[in-house]
Amino acid sequence: VLRATDGLAAREEIEAGLERSMQMCRETDSPWVMGFVHQERAELARLDGDEDGAERELREAHRVFSEIGATERARELEAELATAA
Repeated sequence: VLRATDGLAAREEIEAGLERSMQMCRETDSPWVMGFVHQERAELARLDGDEDGAERELREAHRVFSEIGATERARELEAELATAA
């Protein structure tokens, strides 16, 4: 929501929230949520003009979704990565 409403002006708050989310994923062993956190990090990187960082985060999200068997979501990310290349 912050990314959509405030954009880069809320970057620090967004990054802090994403880091808290990632920590909670690790603590609760919730890899499926972790994939979505990587996607949000990718969107934030894109907003900041960091296409390499966005691609890196999307690849990590793809890895996570592939590992947990979320094949449809992994395919969607493959298509997105192919378009970005």
